[in-house]
Amino acid sequence: MWSNPAESDPMMFSLPILKCYFATLFYLFTNEIKKISYFFIFTLVTISSAVSAQAKIKKPRNLRVVMDKSYAPYTFQSDEGKLQGVLIDQWHVWETKTGIKADISAMDWSEALLRMRAGEFDVIDCIVETAERGDYFDFTSAYTTIEASIYFRKEISGITDLASLRGFPVGVKTGDQHIDKLKANGVTTMIEFENNDAIIKAAREQKINVFLIDNPSAIYLLNKMGIESEFRHSAPLFRDKLRRAVRHGDTDLLNIVSEGFAAIEPSELKQIEEKWFGQTINRYSRYITFVGYSTAAVVLLMKAKIASDLLLIQFLLWLGLFVLTALLISSINVGLTTRVFLWKRMKILCK
Repeated sequence: MWSNPAESDPMMFSLPILKCYFATLFYLFTNEIKKISYFFIFTLVTISSAVSAQAKIKKPRNLRVVMDKSYAPYTFQSDEGKLQGVLIDQWHVWETKTGIKADISAMDWSEALLRMRAGEFDVIDCIVETAERGDYFDFTSAYTTIEASIYFRKEISGITDLASLRGFPVGVKTGDQHIDKLKANGVTTMIEFENNDAIIKAAREQKINVFLIDNPSAIYLLNKMGIESEFRHSAPLFRDKLRRAVRHGDTDLLNIVSEGFAAIEPSELKQIEEKWFGQTINRYSRYITFVGYSTAAVVLLMKAKIASDLLLIQFLLWLGLFVLTALLISSINVGLTTRVFLWKRMKILCK
């Protein structure tokens, strides 16, 4: 008679089931351990990378900045030797935006380029990007455009372009990116000066009669030295974009510099520019003043009782005097008291 094995030996079927059960538990456990391990390792790598990246782009406490010492009104020295100008004020605002101290040094341009390239400074400002400089500098976006012209003594004529400079000794600044362009156009006689101040001083002392210089500095220095009427200039021959630059490959620092200046409000930049360039003069003010005076004259004339042609002629003569005096008042720089006095005198004359 057949008997059920499970009844005679219950463990015969229970043992395989238990083995399968524990094997399944072991598989699930080891599989979860692997997942946890992978997740743990991934987390560690991610955190480590983030910490490493954070350490790499950690903002410095200070930056060593170098620029030209004679590039008015962007950067120049006061009579007391204090560094001042548009860029100095912009860097001060940049410090407040980033919390990083900018240690600014100014020197002759050729020296600034050499020492920046040698690694003595972190940032160079007021620089023009060229193919050669691109080998060892990375540049920010441009923040302004500067025009450069040929300046020559007023007795000289016929200078219109680079080619017309051939045969003339031309004053230039050492390290200027325009020197190569002059050479390419056949200008072989160049007198190099360490900075723009030296160029204009040489012009004042009549050591040079022709020079190539950026217009903002030229206008400032010629007027400062009182020789602006002795020189004329060509139409702008170059339009260069001023930038800031860091050592080639230092992308993190380039971003720090760029983001700091991008954080400066347009109103703050405008305030700095108006401080050093001045505010625009309302060229229509004198005409508005003239219209006011003329209108007053017409009103007075209409109120006048013209009894004869002779009286009309007399009033027209007084009106001419009135208008000429009004033009004089509107075109000269006189105070309010003087304007009121002249106005009262005209009213008396027109009675």
